Amino acid sequence: KIRASIGEGNAKNIIIVDNLEEGSKHEWQGDFVDIKTNSNNSTIYYSSDIITGKPDFVNDTRWTTDKSTLDRVRSVAVDYGDFELTEGKNIYIEIIMKSPTELGDLDGKITENNSRIYYDDYNSNGEFVGSVDLPSNDVPVKLTEFMGDIRILKTDKISGLSLEGAKFNVYRQDGDTPNPPT
Repeated sequence: KIRASIGEGNAKNIIIVDNLEEGSKHEWQGDFVDIKTNSNNSTIYYSSDIITGKPDFVNDTRWTTDKSTLDRVRSVAVDYGDFELTEGKNIYIEIIMKSPTELGDLDGKITENNSRIYYDDYNSNGEFVGSVDLPSNDVPVKLTEFMGDIRILKTDKISGLSLEGAKFNVYRQDGDTPNPPT
């Protein structure tokens, strides 16, 4: 998940770009499944190439809004159009990837992911400050064999005994429930 917020002022012309699992260290690579964003006004672009630099969606034909035309998605970009990110608000994208099912010699190997956010920075008076190219840190993901189940038990505070019939709702960080709920 990539999240962006602004401290002071406002951000406009925001584009988030992710070259999938192409950090400085990548010993394995997953397959792109889907991307979600918390904005209904954004446009999602896909590419089968690793594309560096600020995207030019008009002139660079490597970007498409139809992922079904690609054999493999290697880069994604979310263009927030005329949306303005103001102080105290945030935007995010969630990229869903599928790891290899057969680990073989990949067990314990790491892949790294990073992203870039491009935006125009405006101060609290609405004056243009400058264009920003903000890289993220590399985020490592280790591929390991299945390690076990997570069990959640509701217990009585006094006796410590398990309470029968307790139900839990699991929510994603964005507040949505998985479909079906798990």
